[in-house]
Amino acid sequence: MPEKPFFRKFDGWWYVQLRQGAKRFLKKLVKGKENRQEAFALFNKLMEEGTENVPSPTRLKVTDLLRAFLQHSAANNSSRTFAWYQSFLANFDDLYGSLKPHQVTAQIVDAWLNSNQGWKGCRRGAVIALKRAFNWAAENNKIVKNPLKSYKKPPARARERFLTVEERKKIFDNYPDGDCFRDFLFALENTGCRPGEVSMVNAGHVDLRTGAWVLDEHKSEVKTGEPRVVILTPAMVELTKRLSAKHPEGPLFRNEHGEPWTGNAIRCRFRRVREKLDLGGDLVAYLYRHAVATDLLETGTGIAQAAEILGHKGTDMIMKHYQKLKHRRDHLREQIERAREDRKKTG
Repeated sequence: MPEKPFFRKFDGWWYVQLRQGAKRFLKKLVKGKENRQEAFALFNKLMEEGTENVPSPTRLKVTDLLRAFLQHSAANNSSRTFAWYQSFLANFDDLYGSLKPHQVTAQIVDAWLNSNQGWKGCRRGAVIALKRAFNWAAENNKIVKNPLKSYKKPPARARERFLTVEERKKIFDNYPDGDCFRDFLFALENTGCRPGEVSMVNAGHVDLRTGAWVLDEHKSEVKTGEPRVVILTPAMVELTKRLSAKHPEGPLFRNEHGEPWTGNAIRCRFRRVREKLDLGGDLVAYLYRHAVATDLLETGTGIAQAAEILGHKGTDMIMKHYQKLKHRRDHLREQIERAREDRKKTG
């Protein structure tokens, strides 16, 4: 019979000691001395379910760890965040799920990344997802030590690529009227939304009275604590009306099979179009958001207003993007000439 829960002051957690065979190990229950009642409730639930199914840190396999983390993510993260974790971790599980956690070395992670050559732009994300799963396992006493704690994430790739107006038109014209991806591209260029935000929009997010999308699940939600309001142009209002009538339930933007646009489906589309139109291997959907930011700044929109349009809490990201405009010499030359003419007029 396990001992009753006890509190450890040094880390602030409630624990219970479990036994499997001749081995004993500790399981974390809840953090915070004030949560004694919850700790005992969790303990009682554990007793009802039985402790034989609780894997000890020495018996746990990578597949157990990843599945437990994904269960935690499904219950505590947004559906988009869960899907993001799952896309990477399911792949790692397929290859290395039979290993014990302590056997996951830096060489294993390197081999995993190298086996997915199509991840050139998201290797950093893959490592972040894997490290978070192992960190969570260590924090919740599922493993004794995190073997990936010191593994370095690949550096973030700065996108210096600018998607010109001419390139955007070329891509758009590649798809005929009525093509579902043409609608998706139109939304990217006319809202400045992230690709994932366009993918998730449904009729419930639409407020035609104010001409806006109100997204209650978005990338900056944790920082802002507020819904993301996307102001729609008249053309976007019309597109939204049409798609809302067609899809009153579920996502508005769908592929030719009636399925929502997944991240992988969007990547495949952009890979095909950049190869067909010879636009370079660095063409990705997110460049449309950068293009909108550039358009706003180059046409005189204030930095604070541009940040609000793009859904940023502050102006830091816009300022970072603005610094890249130093490469746009024609634009800077025009700004200098405009300032010179203004000085002449004011005498």
